[in-house]
Parts: sequence; C-alpha cells; structure tokens
Amino acid sequence: MSRIVVLGSSSGMPDSTRACSSILIETNNNSYLIDVGEGCASSIIRHNIDPEKIGQVFVTHTHSDHSMGIFMLVQMMHLLKRKKNLDIYLPEEALFWFENMFDAVYLFQDNLSFGFELKPINIDFVYQDEDLILKAFPNQHLLSNEDFIKEQSLTNKMESYCFLIEIDGKRIVYSGDIAGIEDIESQSEGVDFLLCESTHIKVEELVELASRKKVKSTILTHIHDSMDKDKTSIVMMGKKHAYKNIVFAYDGLCIDIK
Repeated sequence: MSRIVVLGSSSGMPDSTRACSSILIETNNNSYLIDVGEGCASSIIRHNIDPEKIGQVFVTHTHSDHSMGIFMLVQMMHLLKRKKNLDIYLPEEALFWFENMFDAVYLFQDNLSFGFELKPINIDFVYQDEDLILKAFPNQHLLSNEDFIKEQSLTNKMESYCFLIEIDGKRIVYSGDIAGIEDIESQSEGVDFLLCESTHIKVEELVELASRKKVKSTILTHIHDSMDKDKTSIVMMGKKHAYKNIVFAYDGLCIDIK
C-alpha cells in the first residue's frame, strides 16, 4: 500500500521537534520526495526511510526551509555509495544557482558515487511514471517580493508552485507555501488529501474551503509553535463548518493512501 510520510512539518522558523518542510510519497517500488527543507536527511534516517528508493525530488519553491536540505541529502546518498541516478526538479529560475551551489559545497557531480540531474518545473510541468502523476500549478507566495526585485533590478522570477498528485486512484494536493487559499481553491474539489501549510493563511478560511469543496482529509503542516497551543480552537472551527477531518502534521506521521 502506498503512503504519505511527513518528514518535516515546521514553519520557516527552526523548531526543536520538527524538521523543515518535506514529505515523502512511498509506493511498493519507488519513493518521491516533495520539498527538502533543512533536516530532511536526518529525518529520513530517524524514520527508517530507505533513501535508495528515492528516485525523484520535487521542490515547490526555493525558500531555504523548502530547499536547502538537498545538499545534505545528496551528500548522504553519496556516503551510502548510492549508484542509482537521482532527478531533482526545481522551479526553472533556480537551476543555474543550484548548479553552482553544488560546486560551492564541493558536491561535484563527476566525483559522486551516483549521478543527479537538475530539471525545470514550469507552469506546464507534468511528471508521470507507472506509479503516479504529479502536476504543478503556480501560486502567488513569492509575489510580495515584486517591488523589491524591481527596485534592485534582480533577476528573480518569483516562481512558486503547488502540486496535484494522482496515485492509486486518489488525488492529493500539496500546497507548498501559498499567499492565501485562493491559490489552491481551483484544484481542491473532492480531493482525498489536502496537505496545506498553515503559516501564511487564515486557517478558518482553509477549514471552510475544505468543507465546501468536500475534501476528504485535510492535513495541516508548516506548523508554527503557536499552533500547538491553538489546536482546540481549530477543531472548533471544524465543528462550525461541519468539517471533522483535520489532522495536525508532525514529523513521522504516516498516512496510508487508501
């Protein structure tokens, strides 16, 4: 049976009990890593995940709490003498910078035990193999930087994505970071699992959307420490909107896809 494993559930602020954003989708034959925040490699070991099964990595956007674990992940795989190639999918604007960062941290591709390839994600991106289909759709999370980028004549394109995943006849929306629930509304109708960040949104708006869109299960992640003190009020929001299926993510949470 396929499953979702939460490897990192913290907000952008480091947390003593949570790694930064990362989830794993695991099938009988393959594993897929979605976001790779700091602490991801340690979390893989801590939760007894076989890193050899990970064939693809998908990064929603390049904020450090979603992407900077990629270097330690590659280093760990090299130290484990991995042979199988790894595909790393990033927003297209990031390819040049990450290629140079791998050299900057002395993870030279020709000097590793395995090969990896950086591949672009854009608004038309679709990945498909025998186990799953993953489609990217853009969000507005990074647009708050627009004025500064223009003032400084920077080249950043503010590319940030959510993912719609189809596996075993089920549909999963993974929000990454978003500007508001409008970023996921069009893709959420009747989905089986909605993994949504809880830092940059109004949680009650998310609960209302989940109820209205008949989302079967909503998993709140990207959790700030204040939310640990606020779970009761969120459950009450669910009751207000006649929606009971709210799960609070934690590192190591496993969800069977059934």
